[in-house]
Parts: sequence; C-alpha cells; structure tokens
Amino acid sequence: MDIESLLNPVGETHNLTEISDRDICNAVMEATDARETMEINGGDDVDEDFPSEPQPSRQDVLKATSTLSKFIEKMDDPVARKLEGLLCSLNMQLRLDETRNLKDTHLTSYFNRS
Repeated sequence: MDIESLLNPVGETHNLTEISDRDICNAVMEATDARETMEINGGDDVDEDFPSEPQPSRQDVLKATSTLSKFIEKMDDPVARKLEGLLCSLNMQLRLDETRNLKDTHLTSYFNRS
C-alpha cells in the first residue's frame, strides 16, 4: 500500500469536475432551508432520552469562586491575577443580581405572620 492510497482511499475520493453548478446551488439552498427551519422550530434535534443536567445555583457558583480564589491567592503568576480579577467581578455581579431580585416588604408584615 502506498501513501497516496492511504491518504485518499478509493471509496472516499470525489471528482469535483463531476459536480455541476446546479448541484452546488441545491446544496447551498438545502443548507439555508435547514438553518431557517432549525431557528423556527427552536433549535436542532436533541436526543431527549437523557435528562439535562440542572444549572448550578447562585450559591454553588459563589462557593466555587470562593474556593478558586483561595487556591490561586498564593500563586505568583500573572494569569492567576487575571483569574482572580475575573472571579471577583463574577462574584460582584452575582451579588448585584441577587440584590436586584429582592422584593420590598413592610416591617409590619413580619409581625403579622400567624
């Protein structure tokens, strides 16, 4: 077996001169239609036999950022400093989102619980 037959097996070689402009146009149109159909139907076909993994909670992410921050605080590396800054930004953003989702209550509603 020579290198040419190894790199280009007989069953996989295609002669591009046999493909017409009409075939290329049809392939492009089919791909466009498939993309539009995918967007209209809400995405590609996903095998729904497997349950999707639940998204981590805000508290889980805050714990993870705290753990990572403790790990990298002793490292003397510019990448660790960048990661530390990103983790701090993520932590602040999560806490800001949490405070924005709070609802106003009245002090009297605490005492009226029966």
